[in-house]
Amino acid sequence: MKPLYVFDFDGVLFDTARECLAVAYAASRKRPGPAAERWRDVASPTPELATAFLAHRHWVGPPWQYAVLLDLLATEQLPSTTEQFLAIANARKAELASFTDLYFATRGELSEDVATWCSVIEPFADAVQAFRKLGGDAVILSTRDDRSIQRILGHFAGITPTLLPRSGTKEKWQILVEAAEARGLPASAVFFLDDYAHHALPALKRGISAHLALWGYLGADDVHNAKAGGLPCLQLTDLERALARHAEEIAS
Repeated sequence: MKPLYVFDFDGVLFDTARECLAVAYAASRKRPGPAAERWRDVASPTPELATAFLAHRHWVGPPWQYAVLLDLLATEQLPSTTEQFLAIANARKAELASFTDLYFATRGELSEDVATWCSVIEPFADAVQAFRKLGGDAVILSTRDDRSIQRILGHFAGITPTLLPRSGTKEKWQILVEAAEARGLPASAVFFLDDYAHHALPALKRGISAHLALWGYLGADDVHNAKAGGLPCLQLTDLERALARHAEEIAS
């Protein structure tokens, strides 16, 4: 039995926080709301906004939540924890249902100049190399749009990745369970790596071999919640050993 290795993208394979800021900021200025009102005449994020956005990037899961974060930054009404942010976001979920499409369309516009678009993206070289070495046994599961994943991996690494269906209407754990079933694998054979505890913990509860990437976008409460829930936490230097250990466990 061959295991399946599933990697998140943002914060696991690449540091894309500044790219996400550029896209979210441009998209937010196209729709009525606090962000558009405050920064209507400011074409690019200010250094102060960038600092605040990057400090709270770890709160965001799906792309529509960027609109929530920018509105909170615009009104200077930031909550204190991830859970508080998610409560605010969930109350606005229906209202912001169309933001994901606007966000992806805006990214499509910005990515026409690939070199400039990718200039604010940094690969986590060891993670990309590990993904490459796994070959066809490694796939990506992300809330990011497929086209940009393919373009970024092609630009930086010359890799054409295999992608599981984008996490959007379904939770990541549901897609992982379906992927295991489609391949005739037990859930435990799926190694899942994400930097978002709210994605990794539910997968762990369904028997997936889930891990939290400590080099990604994390807050102190994320690490605490991960450890409290029994979720293994990996440093980037531990990744190769963890992948090898998983293969050995599945083979035994």
